[in-house]
Amino acid sequence: MNKKYKLKEVCKCIKGQTSIQKANPGDYPLVVTAEGRLSSENYQFDCEAVCVPLVSSTGHGHASLKRIHYQTGKFALGNILCALISKNEDVLLTKYLYIYLSFNKDRVIVPLMKGSANVSLSTTSLENLEIEIPDIEVQRKIVSKYNLIESHTEKLKYYNNNYLEKIMMAKINIIKSYFQKDKIFKIGDIFNIEKGSLQSSKCIEGEYNFITAAAEWKTHKTYTHECEALIYAVGAEGSLGRCHYVNDKFIASDLCFILTGKKEINYKLYKNIFEILKDEIVKNTATGTSKKAINQTNFSNYEIPYLLIDEQNQLYETINKINTIESKINSIDYNFDNLLNSYIAKLFNKYNIN
Repeated sequence: MNKKYKLKEVCKCIKGQTSIQKANPGDYPLVVTAEGRLSSENYQFDCEAVCVPLVSSTGHGHASLKRIHYQTGKFALGNILCALISKNEDVLLTKYLYIYLSFNKDRVIVPLMKGSANVSLSTTSLENLEIEIPDIEVQRKIVSKYNLIESHTEKLKYYNNNYLEKIMMAKINIIKSYFQKDKIFKIGDIFNIEKGSLQSSKCIEGEYNFITAAAEWKTHKTYTHECEALIYAVGAEGSLGRCHYVNDKFIASDLCFILTGKKEINYKLYKNIFEILKDEIVKNTATGTSKKAINQTNFSNYEIPYLLIDEQNQLYETINKINTIESKINSIDYNFDNLLNSYIAKLFNKYNIN
């Protein structure tokens, strides 16, 4: 029979101690909010744990949670995450807790996030979260079946990721082939660069696009521009280098640059160029230690290719065809995740777990 427990009754809830920006690389995994792991010279835990981010994945007044992590062994934990450690594996399997929370995060965790501009989750709210725990044998069956299908999907994702890496390298090589003396210009010679004006905390929902450093757009009651432009994220550390294309009435966040052409521009091509070269541009233009941001002077002086408009259009068609292939591969990954979630839903339904 399933029983309901508050997390604090069955888990220790311990906040991470490692500053993600200041951690010295080392031999131990450093669990952060991103999908991949960083490394640390020190470890905080030597156990099995579920690691829950305490900040919204998108921020800017919007509550969301992209992922929860499962980690074993010696590891460090970022200071914006919390580790949930089972007090008794005969009552609650840590892997079962991971499966339950991952599957139900949008329903049970995201609503606990609070805040207007900086949306976050308190450890107290997490500790008081009530979850449904079945008999230990049922947990073992769920974990066993989950592990089996997860191992198959991870293998398929591995092959997909190899293809995606090759596609990205192909796009980088195509753009780099245009790095010729007569085709290289400073960004500031190609674009007018204007700072966005609206703080997210002062956004008032309305009918016009409010473009921020986040992936999702918002709306605002007024607009400052009506044109074709690129919006480039420069002040939100987790989103540095994100580039949006717009051709409408809009207002931009004060954490972004608004780029409008000084020359004839295929904006959709340059959105791709900025995305393809994102890592290099951020590396060479960002400043700061505890909180990085892209420096406007550095950005303006950074050099990228500029082509005549006919050549721009031809290059856009080539890149767009590659993007179509890339999207199809990404959709396969998405289908894998849907398949896994569908399987978990059936397992939970079979054992009457809510």
